[in-house]
Amino acid sequence: MCYNLSENNYHSLLRGKVMSLVDIKIGEKVLVKSVQSLDQLLKRRLAAFGLSEGSELRMKQKAMFKGPCTLECRGQLISIRHCDAKMIKVELA
Repeated sequence: MCYNLSENNYHSLLRGKVMSLVDIKIGEKVLVKSVQSLDQLLKRRLAAFGLSEGSELRMKQKAMFKGPCTLECRGQLISIRHCDAKMIKVELA
C-alpha cells in the first residue's frame, strides 16, 4: 500500500508522537521530551548549551553513515553523536 502524503498531512500524523531525534528530517522543529537515557555528564554539557527537556530544536544537518547531527537550539549550533541523538526523545513542534 502506498500513501501520497502532503507535508501538512505528514506533520499532522506525527504531531504528538514521541520519537528519537535521529528520526526527524532536516529543517524540522521539535520539542525535547526526554533526555533521561543520557549519562549525567552529557546531560550537564547539553544543558549548558540550552538543550534540556522542553527545549525547541531544529535539525540543521545529518552526516552520512550514522555520523553526528547538527542541531540549532536557542540560536546556537550543537553537534552530537548519532548514538547520543538516538537517546533523545522528541515530538514535532
